Amino acid sequence: MLVNFLSDTPQIVASCAESKLGWLIPLVSVVASVVTSLFVVYLSTRFAEKTAKDAEERSRRSRTEVLAATLSAEVRGLMHRYEMLGRLVEAAKNPQELKLGFSPPRFNFFIVFESCASQIGLLGRDDAADVVELHILAKSQFEDLVNWVVYPPQPGTDEKATRFATIKETQRELMALKERVLQNLSKY
Repeated sequence: MLVNFLSDTPQIVASCAESKLGWLIPLVSVVASVVTSLFVVYLSTRFAEKTAKDAEERSRRSRTEVLAATLSAEVRGLMHRYEMLGRLVEAAKNPQELKLGFSPPRFNFFIVFESCASQIGLLGRDDAADVVELHILAKSQFEDLVNWVVYPPQPGTDEKATRFATIKETQRELMALKERVLQNLSKY
């Protein structure tokens, strides 16, 4: 009987017309259906948005972790090399004692940083700034050391003392910055 009632539209209209409040039941039914449908659509949309946002956040976190790990490995490798050179720099008390004997390498020791530079922003602002500063200092120190050997300063000039002081100060800055960078990268 209920099936016949629901499937027979003219009967519904006739039944509603007979009652003074008969129009209210179909209206409430339609409104309830529309509200329920809208609510389901709203919840589905919110769920899809949250799922997409969570997936994007997981992807960003994963890229950040990989970036931090690769930069950390590069910094450790670079700083191992700079610590060895640093012993020579620290041992020299004056420019005449700074005796280095190497030529420019055929390998780019800054390849990770250079290839990931566009992603540095994944790190926090201060961490990114420290990584960039460390690489700039490392590159400048490398160039200063190569130039010390390839283009030695003229004896008896202020250039020799100035370059020597710069090399020593940069070495100290590098070692201090290395610890902070490695500690910061380990938190990702």
